[in-house]
Amino acid sequence: RITHVNLRMTGWVEDLFVDYTGQLVRKDQPLFTLYSQDLVATQDEFLLALRAKADIQGSPLLEAREQGAQMVEAARDRLRLWTITDKQIEELARRGTPQTYVTIHSPSTGFVVDKKVFKGMYVTPELTVYTLADLSTVWVHADVFEYEIPFIRVGQSGTLTLDAYPDKTFQGAITYIYPYLNSKTRTVKVRLVFPNPALQLKPDMYGTIHLPVDRGRKLA
Repeated sequence: RITHVNLRMTGWVEDLFVDYTGQLVRKDQPLFTLYSQDLVATQDEFLLALRAKADIQGSPLLEAREQGAQMVEAARDRLRLWTITDKQIEELARRGTPQTYVTIHSPSTGFVVDKKVFKGMYVTPELTVYTLADLSTVWVHADVFEYEIPFIRVGQSGTLTLDAYPDKTFQGAITYIYPYLNSKTRTVKVRLVFPNPALQLKPDMYGTIHLPVDRGRKLA
């Protein structure tokens, strides 16, 4: 549930709409505007293809009309490769002139956990401009003692308690048991998944996991 936002083009950041770490971002929300010379040139190619298609629309040659349509579709595909949405492409066709700045939208919903972009900055495809984390579901890693390993299994339910919420418990389930042992603590790491709709579970919190085990009737 971690999303790294990278660009497929180089350019300069003009307006910055998401400007601090920890901000909640919704899918398709504008992140910033970008000026890119390559993108302007690709928009020009698309508009030229549209005009050429319109000029030969009345041609009696079917091959010429088909070629015009193919040129438009090829230019449209190049814009899509620059992560330009179909809605933005339709707006470009209606406007008839290239847009100097393009708006970059968020690919997913999540919290900004890392931001490396600033207004006026020159960005490249190698730079991860944002890192987004969807915290609606979280992982909890629990350390289980070596002698308790035979009693745990994938799918087993568990209860989480935290010092931050002493009167509240959270219900989750084991989704993975790591295949190695910690030689120093003699424990195996177990991963549980917990729903987090109210976002009360924060990354790097510490808590206690309770795993109920039915060991039958025993003499103790």
